[in-house]
Amino acid sequence: MQNSQTLITNNLKMQCVERLNEELEKFRKEPLGGISLWSTKNIHYLKASIEGPESTAYEKGLFFIDILIPENYPFEPPNMCVLTPIYHPNVDSCGRVCIKLLNKDSWTPEYDISTMLSHFQYLLSCPQFNDLVMQRTSFRFVAEEFLKNRTLFLNKAQKYTMEYATPLKNVTIFNTVIKMDRPVQMQFKHIAEDFDIPNTKRMKVSRLLS
Repeated sequence: MQNSQTLITNNLKMQCVERLNEELEKFRKEPLGGISLWSTKNIHYLKASIEGPESTAYEKGLFFIDILIPENYPFEPPNMCVLTPIYHPNVDSCGRVCIKLLNKDSWTPEYDISTMLSHFQYLLSCPQFNDLVMQRTSFRFVAEEFLKNRTLFLNKAQKYTMEYATPLKNVTIFNTVIKMDRPVQMQFKHIAEDFDIPNTKRMKVSRLLS
């Protein structure tokens, strides 16, 4: 019984690696506008950046993302963490992302990393307000401000973009410590590494957390 379970687990791991390699190769051949994706020595740990859409509070910003892939991917959604401080209803101050797509009940193997990144890029233009966002204190404050005082929200979002997300040429990312719930923190304990990205797209990110 144990050998059978081990075999199943190993097969899932192999499927995951094969799937990720296919996705990375597809992304290399068919890149998405405004989105970059990098692999690391650990296939289960990817890095990405997304350019802020034009005519939004995030325009001219470059937002870096850590992606942790579970071993049973694509049957389970990736874990996504935004490293660059951003003022947005779907991202809390720790970089945790709250969107329906990444819920286990909503995710399907038909989705992939490109789907997730494209969806997040879309959210920069059109925030998503679901029950989870409105129920969680860490998300609800910004969401309510967006709905009730759009001008104040936009001013804050633009200020965050200019202060934290403006690309600076030839500057590496400062090591960052993100305060999260303990299980999530353990998953992302390695996110303080610098991004191995081209000099033309390097930026300096300083996260100020109390």
